[in-house]
Amino acid sequence: MSPTELPPEIIKRIKRVYGYTDEQIAGFSPKQRKTHLVEFETMKYKLVAEVVEGENCACQHKKGEKYVFLDGGALLPPECTVPFLCALAIAPMVPFFYLFHDRLSEGLDPGNTVYEYIRCLDTGVTCGGAGEVMFRIHWEKTSG
Repeated sequence: MSPTELPPEIIKRIKRVYGYTDEQIAGFSPKQRKTHLVEFETMKYKLVAEVVEGENCACQHKKGEKYVFLDGGALLPPECTVPFLCALAIAPMVPFFYLFHDRLSEGLDPGNTVYEYIRCLDTGVTCGGAGEVMFRIHWEKTSG
């Protein structure tokens, strides 16, 4: 399979961003090619995880604060309003990046998902943990 099956501008971008070689691109599965065909479309979105409720959070997350990520999962610290970054809060957000790419590569609205609320991985004080936070997950168009 030839790397030319993807448009040249996408090949150029994924080589720069991911460091792929022509051989790696040529070996892409049909699903990988399909995912990369929406490469420029994905750049138009960012994932926002906004705190909707929290209790006893060691990272002091409060209602209205947010985590903001680029489409591929890169955190945008200047746009985040949480006082501390928490791995237990971020971990459940990861599947949404895959869901986003899957929906977009199928021609579906990436923001129109059934699931929009998640909890951090801490179980809360009543279940032997420390605290817990719930987030509303949504996609926003970037300003660029």
